[in-house]
Amino acid sequence: MYEIDGDFGKVRLGNFVFSSRAAQMLMCFSGIGWHKCNELYRISRKDGYHFPLIIFTVGGKGVLKAAENEYTLSAGSVAVIEKDVPHEYFTPHGSEWEFYWIHPSGTVCNMFLSYFLSDLNGERVFMSESIERYTDRVKSLINYLENEKTLSERYVCAEFAQIMYTLINDRGKYKKGQNRLSDEIIGYFERYYNENITIETLSKKFFVSSAHLIRQFKKESGYTPYEYLTLIRVTKACRLLEYTDMSVSEIADCVGIHNTSRFIEKFKAVTSLTPVVYRKTHI
Repeated sequence: MYEIDGDFGKVRLGNFVFSSRAAQMLMCFSGIGWHKCNELYRISRKDGYHFPLIIFTVGGKGVLKAAENEYTLSAGSVAVIEKDVPHEYFTPHGSEWEFYWIHPSGTVCNMFLSYFLSDLNGERVFMSESIERYTDRVKSLINYLENEKTLSERYVCAEFAQIMYTLINDRGKYKKGQNRLSDEIIGYFERYYNENITIETLSKKFFVSSAHLIRQFKKESGYTPYEYLTLIRVTKACRLLEYTDMSVSEIADCVGIHNTSRFIEKFKAVTSLTPVVYRKTHI
């Protein structure tokens, strides 16, 4: 339904068939698109849907009903609906609604969305500080899928992953402008992940006790500071394995883990692969 332009409005769609390996290990999606719709547009899924849904509103107004809650989707809003949750969304009477959407798929995306929603106290909609960070990449992916004759699974996964990482970074910021301790620490990790970071370092930097820092970070993010730092380092290492010829030991140093054996151990714990095998399967 709504796969071509109609009385309801205009659409653009992008589809890509991912390999089974990518679906298990990487960020994937089952569909991606853009809609500009009038009041005739309505989607109703009383039994939910077998993929999650993310909606990025760029103009006009839409309405989302999910799990007995109703939300108004205005420009700048991001809505996330889990898979199998009954929901309905539509353009209200007399209005137009322009939005981009994605159906994430695969094990990794389900874990990410579960993490994202865990701190939102049941809410599924928040206002983004810069919706263009999402929509520019969605638009770029649609253009790529429409126009390129030879499609790269690695490129599609990498671009989509950036959308999902942006979602994680925006997590919780809708809360009345609060600056959470975990957000500040994660920002610090992103800038200085290649340096020697300890709990004592963070405690002094953010003027809190070590015990409070660990407890609060875990409460807000679902991870210990060390676990989250390891995830960032491994994510950076994955990009270096994919796009450079650096050796494993050089990459370990570059991401701040200066013992190669320990780096391999941490990398495998996160990805289930050694760095060498990861590189072979992602080139």
